[in-house]
Amino acid sequence: IAAIVPALLGVVGYVASKGYAGQSAETVDGIYILATVVPLIMFVLMLILMLLYPLNKKKDAEMREQLAIRRAEYDCDGATSVESTSAEATSADTASPTGDTEN
Repeated sequence: IAAIVPALLGVVGYVASKGYAGQSAETVDGIYILATVVPLIMFVLMLILMLLYPLNKKKDAEMREQLAIRRAEYDCDGATSVESTSAEATSADTASPTGDTEN
C-alpha cells in the first residue's frame, strides 16, 4: 500500500528533486486530482455499495432473533458439556501421580 502513492505521483509527473515550486502546472493539477477527485470517486463507490447492501431494520431483527436462538441452544447444550469438561479438568489437576484424588 505504501508504494501506491509514489507510483501515482510518478504517473502525474511529480519529480521529488524539483520540490513543489519546480513542478509543472500539469503535475500540480494531477496532485490536486489525486487528493480530491480520487477520494470522491472512492466515497461514491462506497456509498453505492452501502446502499445496495441488503441490511435493513427487518433483516437486522431477523439476524438478532437467529442469534438469540443460537445462543439459547448453546447455553442449554454447551453449559452441560462445559461444566463436565471443567469438572474433569479440575479432578485431573488435583490427582496425585498414583491416580488418587485429594479430597
